[in-house]
Amino acid sequence: MMGGMMGGGGNQSPFSGSEGGEEEEDEESVEDRMESIVELIRETIDPDGWTENGGNNTIRAYKRQIVVRAPIEVHEQIGGPFLLP
Repeated sequence: MMGGMMGGGGNQSPFSGSEGGEEEEDEESVEDRMESIVELIRETIDPDGWTENGGNNTIRAYKRQIVVRAPIEVHEQIGGPFLLP
């Protein structure tokens, strides 16, 4: 799962608007952005490893989070694994 690993600091999410004063964007545009991020990850990190290309790795957007099932090496390339306490 990616959670807050995408940001470069601050409180802004990659799924929120770029300007602090803008109205909150509708759910469809948030979903579109999330799918764009998922597609970018599929294209750039271990492209042959994703189920869409015959591999075993899965990735999907779910409730404003990105869920990844893949070996630790793939998680590290994405931004690091999340270890549960």
